[in-house]
Amino acid sequence: MSNKHDMLIRSLWTALILGIVALGQLVLLPGTDIASASEQLKSVPFLQLVAGATGSQLQNATILSLGMRPYMTGMIVWQAIQMLFDEQVQRWTLRKSGIAQRFITLFFAFIQGFEMVYVMRSAIKPIYLPGFSFNFGLVLVWIILIGGAMFTTWLADLNMAKGVGSSVALIIPSLVFSLPNVLNSGFYQRRHPISEQEYIIAGIVVLVFIVVMTIINEAELHIPIERPLLENELAKSYLPIRLLVAGSMPFMFSSSLFSLPTYFVNQTVGPTSEWQRQIIKWFSYNTPQGIFSYAMVMIFLGYAFGYMNMQPSKLAKNLKESGDYIIDQVPGEMTNRFLLRHFSLMSVWGNSILVVIAITPLIIGLKYPPIANYSVMLGQILILVTIMDTVDSQMRALWYKNRYQVI
Repeated sequence: MSNKHDMLIRSLWTALILGIVALGQLVLLPGTDIASASEQLKSVPFLQLVAGATGSQLQNATILSLGMRPYMTGMIVWQAIQMLFDEQVQRWTLRKSGIAQRFITLFFAFIQGFEMVYVMRSAIKPIYLPGFSFNFGLVLVWIILIGGAMFTTWLADLNMAKGVGSSVALIIPSLVFSLPNVLNSGFYQRRHPISEQEYIIAGIVVLVFIVVMTIINEAELHIPIERPLLENELAKSYLPIRLLVAGSMPFMFSSSLFSLPTYFVNQTVGPTSEWQRQIIKWFSYNTPQGIFSYAMVMIFLGYAFGYMNMQPSKLAKNLKESGDYIIDQVPGEMTNRFLLRHFSLMSVWGNSILVVIAITPLIIGLKYPPIANYSVMLGQILILVTIMDTVDSQMRALWYKNRYQVI
């Protein structure tokens, strides 16, 4: 019964936290013309794409519009810092590490909050203090957005401690809310509403995709591990390497990275020189050159996130320090090269799957533009599949953690 109670309590905590996030994304920003702000935010397509994949909500300007974006960006930077300065970070206390992570998150909340305020600046009602000509309304909205981002960060930590699905579970409301609009306003802005037949086709595609990706997401390579210090005659130990070693992280940040070069082009006037026209050609979702660039971005992110998730060198070091080893592999550098080779092999296959999902609709979209939006939709569905896999794993662990008998 304790297992059931633990599962129920954790599930209720997660439901409560997700409910708070969903409600927070409905509370409109004070001092803002919401209709005008929404139009201005929608005029920057890449912001909408990044928002849907990282737990932000930019359909309307709300106090939790930044969502999990600063938190997730900060966690990626923190993982990179840990990987580059492993020995130094290991000597830090948990409190010091926690403070460092929060300052990194706060830094990105400042940047991303400023980005949002700048885009919708004309929709923010001016507030002037006596003796000042500066519009303090911009600062007030900026502070509210930063506060909302840090509150979301606190909720993510709370869910990690008391709920299920880890911190990424907080992305679920944003993903679910944005999915109905993806086919209308993904990489291609439709002029006409989607027909009932198109919704039926999309539903069938999504169901088939969920089944296939659930199977692929669980695919693993098992490398046998010998553990001399652990007596276990009932089961063999192994090191699992997932086929999708990067998970769904490339889809969360591919649009943001891919769109960076377009900042050098005035979005209102358009390209005014040859080099700006080349940027638009190579970083657009509706040109062959742009699709190729997008595929390269996906491969790069797949390898980078996969390496951060697995960290072969750290894994080899941990095996050596614990006395465990891989058969026919000398602990240390030889084991590191062995793991790196298998990681590279799995990355090639896993990244190929991600690229096929990302660019196949874009290639078809060159002929039938509305199909391009399936690239966004399938990416968000994959994110949901990986999140629900995490939830399922934790629920299974809670259910079975005390269901054993001492022989």
